[in-house]
Amino acid sequence: MSINESIYEIASKPLISIDINEYVSNAVKFMYERGLRRLAVKQNDQITGIFNISSLLKILLEGTDPSNLTLSMVELESPIYVGGTTPIKDAVDLMNKKEVTSILVGKANDVQGILTTHDIISVLSSTNIKKGVYGILDKDYPSVDIGKSKVIDVMREMVDKNKSGIFIFDGNEYVGIITIRDIIKIYSDLGSEGLNSNLNDIPINEGAYGSIGLSISELASIMYNKGSDVIAVFCSYDLCGGIDDLILTRNFNKIIEGID
Repeated sequence: MSINESIYEIASKPLISIDINEYVSNAVKFMYERGLRRLAVKQNDQITGIFNISSLLKILLEGTDPSNLTLSMVELESPIYVGGTTPIKDAVDLMNKKEVTSILVGKANDVQGILTTHDIISVLSSTNIKKGVYGILDKDYPSVDIGKSKVIDVMREMVDKNKSGIFIFDGNEYVGIITIRDIIKIYSDLGSEGLNSNLNDIPINEGAYGSIGLSISELASIMYNKGSDVIAVFCSYDLCGGIDDLILTRNFNKIIEGID
C-alpha cells in the first residue's frame, strides 16, 4: 500500500450505523459484538454524528447508567466528510485539524466508508517506513499498579490522558495492557458493577509489544496483527514507552515525511 493512495482504498467499508433513538447500552453491545470503537449515528437516514467509546467512558465516570440514555442525549463527534479520491495525507490532516478520530468518505447522502485512527495503523503497517519510533515515543505513557487500582481508575486515566490504553504494573514489573476495547468487553460482560472490579480480579492481556529497535512500520504491523490500538515499547528488558493509534495519527505527517 502506498501513502499516496486515496482515502477510499483504505477506509473501513461498509459504514456501520445505528439509530439515534437507540439506547447507549445497546449501542455498546452492538460495538462489542462487531469489534468496533465507534458507530455512525443516523436520524432519518442522515448521519448526525459519531459515537465513540471515549464518550461512553465519560458517561460511566459521571455515574450515569447508559441503559437510561439514548444516543440523542449524549455527546457525539461531528460528522466530517471528504471525497473518496482525497489523498490519505490530506484526510489525516483534516482529522488532526478538527481533532476527531474518524472521518467519513463520500457525501452526506452517499457515505462510502469511514477512516478511523485504527485504519492509520493498517496504513503504516503495510508501508515500508524505515524510520525508528524514538521520535514519537511517549516515554511517560500512563500506567497503574495492579494491586492498587480498579477498572474505573484505568478508565479515568484513559480519559484524563487521552490515551487508548493504560499499562499495568505489579510494582516495577510490567504485566500487560488494558485498552479501550477491553473496557468495552468488561462493561458488556459485567455491566457497571464490573467497573469497580480490582485489577487483580480480572485477566490482564500482555498486549502488543516490541523493541525500540524496530521501525514504525514493524511496530504498526505488530499492533495490526494483534488487533491492538496500543503497543508497549521495550529497551532491552525495560519498558521505555508506548505508542497508540492517536499518537500515530497526530504524527502521521512527521512519520511519512520524505516518503513517496
